[in-house]
Amino acid sequence: MSLDKLNPHIRYACLFNNFHFKKEMSFCYDCRLFYIKQGNGRIYVEGKTYEFTENTVVFFPPGTGYRFLADTYDDNFIILVFDFDLVDNFSFLKQSLSTGTA
Repeated sequence: MSLDKLNPHIRYACLFNNFHFKKEMSFCYDCRLFYIKQGNGRIYVEGKTYEFTENTVVFFPPGTGYRFLADTYDDNFIILVFDFDLVDNFSFLKQSLSTGTA
């Protein structure tokens, strides 16, 4: 794909005050952007662990496996989630493509 074809389409955006942490890995079907507004923890991405703090942005391309682990599991963890495509070919799909799990 060439840069002149980029036309991002945001399919889903949501603010979570109490993000649901799964014990299993999740896999995104579309592009996914996380903005950790408040909270600290770690994220496991394809065999590696990364620390995050508030005001961290994380981007995953489609097919990425990941798992969040927060230091606290209360209303002190706030995250914004955006699911999107880099092109608008599938803009007719209005709901999040959700995640697969393993």
